[in-house]
Amino acid sequence: MYASDVLVSGPLYVGCQGASNHVAIPSKTRVQAGSVFIGWNDLAQEGRLEVSADARLVVTDACSRPAACEVRRGVLWLQGGEVVSDSVSVWQNSKMGGRGTVSATTLCAGTLLPGAPIGTLIHRGALALSPSASSEFQIGGYNADSEFDRVLVDGRLCLAGVLSLSVESGFVPVEGDRFVIMTGSSVSGSFSDVVISNCPDGLAADVVVTEESVSVVFTAR
Repeated sequence: MYASDVLVSGPLYVGCQGASNHVAIPSKTRVQAGSVFIGWNDLAQEGRLEVSADARLVVTDACSRPAACEVRRGVLWLQGGEVVSDSVSVWQNSKMGGRGTVSATTLCAGTLLPGAPIGTLIHRGALALSPSASSEFQIGGYNADSEFDRVLVDGRLCLAGVLSLSVESGFVPVEGDRFVIMTGSSVSGSFSDVVISNCPDGLAADVVVTEESVSVVFTAR
């Protein structure tokens, strides 16, 4: 399945410990590392780790037990690939996003950015947003994957922080339009604030949270 297998002895550092600040895992490549650190602290340079289409990053220790991926200062970006880890931590002022699959228990205190630029981020495992988190979604049409962003969680989804919605230029929704932007096996919590940009005149966008989904519904203002 993979044209290349790369084993990193010990942690994979990106943007810290003297390592390159930009690492891209190419297509058809599987990389296994004991742990992953993207950036180190606020004084270090930002790191960016990209996982290309059909690539896989597996974070395990020497005994093949899952370990941690920490996005301390920088970006974890998926371009159709997959990240497998016991846990993923996205620190404040850092980002995780793109389109692809994250298989982990994730705590996001930074920015959640599904799409590349528009698309679906699949998350297998619990996903919790912290009060400092920002979740940013674009809506540019009716077709899921290609015209509006989604985060599909196969596990518990805990909401918090700010939800930012942007209606893309050239798309004009009508009253009654509904877009399911997040799903989970169970959904709890709420967003502390909702910021909507480029909403057409005469319309408002309401966020509807149910036990299993988060939707945006356009209503008359």
